[in-house]
Amino acid sequence: MFDLALLLSPAFWFSIRWNPLQPNTATLMAVAFGLLAVLGWFLPRIVARSRQMPKFERKAWTGVGRPAVVAGVIGLLFTFCAYEQVAVLSARFWFLLIAVAFVAAEARAIRTLVQETPQLKDDVAARAAAAKYMPGKKI
Repeated sequence: MFDLALLLSPAFWFSIRWNPLQPNTATLMAVAFGLLAVLGWFLPRIVARSRQMPKFERKAWTGVGRPAVVAGVIGLLFTFCAYEQVAVLSARFWFLLIAVAFVAAEARAIRTLVQETPQLKDDVAARAAAAKYMPGKKI
């Protein structure tokens, strides 16, 4: 039986020893990282087709999908290296680093989507309201 306390120990994550993957584990990891990459690629394209959504929100959704694609592709690379037992690239801390970077990038993208996008939309509306009184090209 697998000990869950092992996942919390630094010795488990920061060991440079070769950790051979079982074929089932490698397949599961490859499918998970592949789905992450495909989902990250499709999500912004599906959202971009929505014409009711303002352009700022559509652009912000691109920022949500890009880290998923990067994390998925790099995860596939490190899974392959772990399966082939490449000495340095098969260490577990790379997967931990991918997870931390992915969560940080997604948090930034979601913060942009939730906080900065409404502010940009209000700025454009205020600029358009002021521009109708100015001569020249209308926004």
